[in-house]
Amino acid sequence: YSQGNEDTGKDETLVNRNVIAVAALGSGGKFSGYSNYGSNVFVTAPSNHLSEPYGFGITTTDRTGADLGYNRYSNDKNKDGDQNDSFPDYNYASMFGGTSSSAPLVSGIIALGKEANSALDVRMAKHVLARTSTKVDAGDTSSTGGWLKNSAGYWFNPNYGFGNINAGAFVEKVLNVGYVTEQTSVTKSAAVAAAIPDNDPAGV
Repeated sequence: YSQGNEDTGKDETLVNRNVIAVAALGSGGKFSGYSNYGSNVFVTAPSNHLSEPYGFGITTTDRTGADLGYNRYSNDKNKDGDQNDSFPDYNYASMFGGTSSSAPLVSGIIALGKEANSALDVRMAKHVLARTSTKVDAGDTSSTGGWLKNSAGYWFNPNYGFGNINAGAFVEKVLNVGYVTEQTSVTKSAAVAAAIPDNDPAGV
């Protein structure tokens, strides 16, 4: 998901507990400029950068032919103004990216986990992602991020979630995870018995 470097907490869909918000990691080892941040970003996956130096993108299948897909030759830039993709086979592109690349990559790895353990659900996937993702950009001091250890002992960063997804470690862990207890909630109420003043910046 990307609206261009915004707080994911502002999006109603992304704060749903059944959604796994994914950040994008450029080949330089830092989050991409278009990647969003937030307390609900859960994991990061490789993608590309959209500004120079471009670095590597993701190699994937492309539309067939020289003029139809991402991989279109020109002397410098392709006709959409994007960086030229010089991959020799027009049926593939080597500079695919965006969260349109990183989020499906996470979905594919979770599908591998589901194949390894049919009991895998979103809650279990999140538990395993927190345990198996790899910390990246350890020195991140950006205004939107920074690594902190949570009360469960796992490192978290609003730019990267619990880190870069590790496919092998994820599937290995899923094989050895049983049932994850379902989340519970408790609702309490109390009478405050206090008036709420109008036009008072201090409030109550």
